Amino acid sequence: MKLPRAVTGRYAKLGRDFREGDILAIVDEARLVMGEFMGKPRKQLICKVRVPKGEEMSLAINNTSRNKLMDAYGDDSMEWIGKRIKAWVLTQPVQGVIKEVAYFTAPDQQLVEAEKAEEPTENSDELPEDWDKIEDEER
Repeated sequence: MKLPRAVTGRYAKLGRDFREGDILAIVDEARLVMGEFMGKPRKQLICKVRVPKGEEMSLAINNTSRNKLMDAYGDDSMEWIGKRIKAWVLTQPVQGVIKEVAYFTAPDQQLVEAEKAEEPTENSDELPEDWDKIEDEER
């Protein structure tokens, strides 16, 4: 039976090992490993990174961060080695509990595109389908 390579070492933790705006460096290819989230098994992307204090640690990468890094550096994580990533922190609900969540992008990427954040989405539950046709006084 072929076994996946184990990810070992200490995991980087928000607040202890990095903060919002910090730059980390990827030092090894990413690996998909079985992990657990909210008591349920799931595959998790793990990267080995160098944190600002110089230590090498494992870092769990969420799907939003994974997609951002793929946009910036490609879909082969071997190509990510030596690349820098920027930490972003958002406070948001996770399974009904408000938590600080870390996201990662290339240093020159934005986590949320400004023009997309300001425009209502087509499928928004908050606005009627024809919101742009409603007269100003009705809004």
